[in-house]
Amino acid sequence: MKNKIRSTSSAARMLSVAILLFLMFSGSECNELLQEPAVPDAIIGNWKLVLQAGALQDICPDENVNFQSNGIALLTCPNSTQISRDFNLSNNVLNYTQSSVSYDVVFSNNSQTLELKGKNVSRDLTYQKLSMNEIPPINPNGTSSTHSSEKTKEVTK
Repeated sequence: MKNKIRSTSSAARMLSVAILLFLMFSGSECNELLQEPAVPDAIIGNWKLVLQAGALQDICPDENVNFQSNGIALLTCPNSTQISRDFNLSNNVLNYTQSSVSYDVVFSNNSQTLELKGKNVSRDLTYQKLSMNEIPPINPNGTSSTHSSEKTKEVTK
């Protein structure tokens, strides 16, 4: 009888350990799924607006965007204050989260050209990747606090 109880309690301990190990490893996978997807390397860096098309052409000429790996885009227009906007890029769709403006993303020229094709806004934007020595200085005394990249599409009634 004692041997039967010992083998049952030994099996219960092993089962408990197996369950705890399973929960520990499956829980870490769950945490990874809950985190925002990583920003693709191709978009990380500094980009200069070289062309805009579509009905809504309200981006400042020569706008610079620094897409960072933490999901923050730093937008700078000449003679304006730099602003930051949260973004995510998933399934080749870039979304500015505060404004919900979305673009289809197309890379070309060995990822040196970035095309943003408006999904819910009437504009298409083309950017060229900048090298470190091409990045313009930031004007700390600028007056603008908004950029057109964040404006939402107007709804017609």
